[in-house]
Amino acid sequence: MLTDCPYCGDPLTNEQQSVMCDHCDEGFHVPCARDAGEFAVEEETHFLRSNTYRIDCPNCGDAWSVGFDPRE
Repeated sequence: MLTDCPYCGDPLTNEQQSVMCDHCDEGFHVPCARDAGEFAVEEETHFLRSNTYRIDCPNCGDAWSVGFDPRE
C-alpha cells in the first residue's frame, strides 16, 4: 500500500518518481529526498538506455537498484 512522502506529505504514486525501500518500507519521492539533501545514488551499469542506479535509503541505509535515472 502506498503512503505519503515524509518530505512533502503528498501521496506516493506511480506517476511520480516514487520509490519504496524493501527493508524498512519507507517510501519517498526521489526529488523530495534529493532536495532535502538526504539522497544518495550511484550509477551501477551503463549500457545504452538500460542503465541501473543504486539508491541508498535515507531512512535505514539499505540499498537497492532501479532502472530509471533518479538524478533527473
